[in-house]
Amino acid sequence: MKRLDISFDQGTMDLLQSLVGKKMNAFLCQRRMYTTAVDEVVMFRIEGTLYKLTNAYEVLDYMNSVDDVGVFKFGLASEKDIERYEALYTPKMYMRSTPIEQTIKEIRILYENQQLYHEAVQTYDIDIVRGVVFVLEDGREIAAEKDMWFSELIYVTTGYNLMDAFREIDETLIDPWKKHPGYEARGSRQTVVLK
Repeated sequence: MKRLDISFDQGTMDLLQSLVGKKMNAFLCQRRMYTTAVDEVVMFRIEGTLYKLTNAYEVLDYMNSVDDVGVFKFGLASEKDIERYEALYTPKMYMRSTPIEQTIKEIRILYENQQLYHEAVQTYDIDIVRGVVFVLEDGREIAAEKDMWFSELIYVTTGYNLMDAFREIDETLIDPWKKHPGYEARGSRQTVVLK
């Protein structure tokens, strides 16, 4: 059986924990018309410091193939990162800043455990981050949800109870494997709340 853990490491969790109680000035991403999907990155300006949540490709042995897999990572960013992400697209796609000016009350991380079985024998056990939700002092939320494993897209939404609107595990994991005879996917989710 292959075991893969691409969830947040302790250093990332400590960094996220340190942001609780700080003021989020804005979030930045490349807005598209008619969709909440953004390519690969959403940035957060928190008390003047820039952070980025990326969903960049890494080549991994993931569910029976070695392939490009979108992996969530969170860390510090720089102003040059904004320019770099804008320049990736032709025509240039600008990072738009959405003002927030609210204190972060808590951060919720949705972890997902994915298991693959072949002929009733477990072949994969994978832990990923499905989404991150910043809960603000006025109750509003900013959510970043990972798309399918083979995509760099991040769905960025604002509102209330946003984790309830995340796609179900059946849609993102279990149902796609039903069309492969002899295979069964199983999964579970767990929310970690940083206060």
